[in-house]
Amino acid sequence: GQNTECCCQEKKKDCVKNIPKEMEEVKVDSEDGNVMEHCIQSDSTRIETVFNKKKNDSVTDEMKNDADDMEKGKDAEQEILQDSDDSSVPPIGKFEDDISLFLPSSMIRFRASGTLAHVYPGPRGQFIIEETIRLDAENKGKPSRVINAKWIETSNMPLLFLRGTYTLFAVFFIGFLLTLSAELLLNFIVNFTVEAGLSSRGEYKPGTALGTFLAMPIFIYGLASALVMSGFFAIDTWGGNMLVKQFVSGESSVAIVEWSTFFLNFGIPVLTLIGKVLAGDDDWWEVTSLVWFICMLISFLIFSTVVIWFEFRANWEVTRNRFKDGDDRWFAVIARAIILRQRHLYGGVERTTYLLRGNMQDTTVGFKGDHTDSQVNSNKKITGGKTLYCRIVSWKVWEKMGMFEPVEAEEALYTIEDVQNLRSFITTYTWSLAGIYCRSLNSHNIAVIGGKQALTKSQILSSVLCTILGDLIKVLLLVSFLVWLGLPLWHGLAIVVLIVIFFIYPSFYKSYHLSQLTKGILNKDKNEDSDGVSILENDESSDVIYQVWERKRVITLTNRFCWVLFTLEFVFLFLFPLITNMMISNPVLTLIFFSVGICSGVRTYFNPAIILEETGTMDLVDGVKGSPSHWQRMSRLNTITTKVTRSPLRNVWTGILVTILLIIVMLSALSIFKGRSDGDDYYFTYLPQFEYKLQEGTPVPYASCASAGILNTNNDTRQMRSLADYTYLAALAYIKDDRIETELNQWFNSSSGESAVFEKTVVDNFKLKNITENKDIAVYKLITFPSEKEAIVTIRGSNDQIDWMVDAKMWLGALLMQWLRFFMPMGYIWTPMMHTLIEAMTILESNTANDFSYYKETTKFIQQLQESKDYKTIQITGHSLGGGVALISAAQTGVAGIGVSAPNAKLSRNKFGVSVEALNQRTFNIIPDFDIVPRADDVARNFQKIECRDSSKSFVQKMINCHDTGRLQLCELLYSCGTHNRPALCDCVTEFGFPQPTPKKGYENLSFAELCAPAYEQLEKSKE
Repeated sequence: GQNTECCCQEKKKDCVKNIPKEMEEVKVDSEDGNVMEHCIQSDSTRIETVFNKKKNDSVTDEMKNDADDMEKGKDAEQEILQDSDDSSVPPIGKFEDDISLFLPSSMIRFRASGTLAHVYPGPRGQFIIEETIRLDAENKGKPSRVINAKWIETSNMPLLFLRGTYTLFAVFFIGFLLTLSAELLLNFIVNFTVEAGLSSRGEYKPGTALGTFLAMPIFIYGLASALVMSGFFAIDTWGGNMLVKQFVSGESSVAIVEWSTFFLNFGIPVLTLIGKVLAGDDDWWEVTSLVWFICMLISFLIFSTVVIWFEFRANWEVTRNRFKDGDDRWFAVIARAIILRQRHLYGGVERTTYLLRGNMQDTTVGFKGDHTDSQVNSNKKITGGKTLYCRIVSWKVWEKMGMFEPVEAEEALYTIEDVQNLRSFITTYTWSLAGIYCRSLNSHNIAVIGGKQALTKSQILSSVLCTILGDLIKVLLLVSFLVWLGLPLWHGLAIVVLIVIFFIYPSFYKSYHLSQLTKGILNKDKNEDSDGVSILENDESSDVIYQVWERKRVITLTNRFCWVLFTLEFVFLFLFPLITNMMISNPVLTLIFFSVGICSGVRTYFNPAIILEETGTMDLVDGVKGSPSHWQRMSRLNTITTKVTRSPLRNVWTGILVTILLIIVMLSALSIFKGRSDGDDYYFTYLPQFEYKLQEGTPVPYASCASAGILNTNNDTRQMRSLADYTYLAALAYIKDDRIETELNQWFNSSSGESAVFEKTVVDNFKLKNITENKDIAVYKLITFPSEKEAIVTIRGSNDQIDWMVDAKMWLGALLMQWLRFFMPMGYIWTPMMHTLIEAMTILESNTANDFSYYKETTKFIQQLQESKDYKTIQITGHSLGGGVALISAAQTGVAGIGVSAPNAKLSRNKFGVSVEALNQRTFNIIPDFDIVPRADDVARNFQKIECRDSSKSFVQKMINCHDTGRLQLCELLYSCGTHNRPALCDCVTEFGFPQPTPKKGYENLSFAELCAPAYEQLEKSKE
């Protein structure tokens, strides 16, 4: 074209015109290791190339490659600077890629049109900056360079569909990881409960109890880190693996990433689906979804390994390069990293927060605390001073003990945002109410309040008003939620006050100072019109306000105390818990703790974010400064520290895990004070002279009123008992043994002439013979009907906090999987593989936690009854936990099982060792409205939903009452289905508010109030 070039690659001595004298450079020839100096003179017509042979040069190959890459970039820039012979055309500005970019920009040049394009890739498109030479009509037709910014959408529906499919499985993997984390925490709490002697499962063992307790910090930190990494992984999956590409180099590496992603995320699962369908297998989707999940797991493990490796490598580089003592031995670098981490974490810090007003130039240094005196004079201090911890460690006693010492000169500390020096501007076009309210309190936003496109008065006032209104809505929503829960007034007010003090007030306080600062500016403005135009519209310069954080270390640790703390952390947070877990847990759980501990320890003590917060720069990575590889290292370091090491999601996940842990701990702590009871003192008040009956022509409300189905055994085929009978026996399991015979006589013997016998001796002999320890863990009773050779085992449900922990251990995984399915798009497509994933989580159960499996004992008891041949029919029933155990044991042994408000077992079938066919054929569940327990796990084929006629206004109280101990369900069945040959109950009227039953024929003169007086007395005593 019209421009001349210099081809340095072939070492030609061709000449170019008008090369500026300032363009002098030194390059390392990557081919022969020679230093090649290009001496460029303003009046020369040639380029002299001088080779200085340096065979013994100590320059490393990596530095040679860095310099060679940097030289190629400069050669390209040299071409561009000579893009036109016309000296009247303004020179092109130099573009530099910031390290906040995931990938470097691509530079494309069109010689014919004189256009230069910088292409910045994005997840769904490209941002392009084009420079062109145009004739400027306003400048007498002289040529000028025009910069044009474009956004081009490169994604399409097929691409979005593929990425959406990948991301859907990645998000499901996050949910599974959260479920797994909850299971792990629950197992450790169960271990701690047993080892601390808080249950009847064993004696108090202080050593193992303490070791189990001390394992919690590492587990929570490690699991939160894994969840952060999984979120990072899901975002990268949706973004087209841009972050993965950032960690590789070379053209072939990018292709490998693309092919690996395709096969793991799509190719292998789809090929599996094709193979299973062509083979005619019915489980084609179950197998395909499992293969897809396994491929996603492999992708996540590879992704995490790569990120952790580069995180460690980056920390090694910046730790080694930060200190100029010349000691680069590996143990010296490790020692420096440990000492720096201890001082960074435990040192005393003084913090100050300012709101500053200045111009745009001030903001380039303001974020690192280097603001000028003029800025300080116009600022407002929000908060500041030494922290409480800093004041404590400043006491002279610690210095005398050789633990802490004051620093010689105050050491400035930075945040990751300071190091990045990234600033987001709030102008009249970028402002939004939602963006202002949802901003972080420590965000690095710069509000433009003067100049063109400055915020208007209405926008500034709206920002303050939105913050106040948003905080008010938060409080009202919280109050409404507490009212809906039905908490007592004082409890609710206490919660509201705490949340307002610790969460809402800080936001309002800072917004108030922001309003005060802007108020003065608004009042001084004389040029604003009534339409709300910008404050200083005619001012060319931009006036801004922004926040500045200053952190200074004033107290530090001595080297000796740093090593003392490190030793204590290693012994008590890792080594001692590891030994404890080896003693009480299974090998898999121990291996997981070991892996999590090692990974967490490496990421804690070799933390690149600490170096950045200490130095305020990312230039400490290896490589020749300004070279592409040096930029790539800094970009990786920036991504790792912002997305993983200092990810804001870490606090979110940590809060979720701590909340789950606290709920479990609260249940465990309550069990200390309540313990296990032998049974309730409650008893039924029977009315054999009264009945509930359906009016003629009234349809039966429940299809299963008369029976739970047909009972098929080897010896008998007959109609099963009514639902009321099974519900009554399930409620009877809560009553003390000394009242059982009396209760049975009034329900069965006196009303229908049946003979029901409480076989306490059979159960006691079984426990004595087969259960050597902890005979009171599973509580069940055997009721027999000798005339019919029928036996019914009734299992007590959750009666105390230990039982609730058993509930959680058995069904927490299934419940969390159900929630995950509910919140996931197209959630039910995951159902076929959920039973396998829940089964996989059982390998985490420790030996101690495994002892809480009640169904193993009840199944063994049923099998003994079957082997005795004393009974033609055997059935099993129970309420709540007891009902869930009944369903499992029934499916395992082949007897009929009827659960009342029982958790189900369809998703957990592999965990409990039962089949879908057995659950569908042998189990039946009664499910009241508002009762959440029978909605845990997926229900099998046979069930009956019934109404809950509770009048409580509180939703929480309604859920509790509708679950109860089976008595409310019994009253509902008696009232809706009729009492038939069973007595009515006073309790249905006195306690639950059902209508009074009618007298049977011949008893019309009896008074309901007189007969039910004992029930009224019992109710009053229970209220007291």
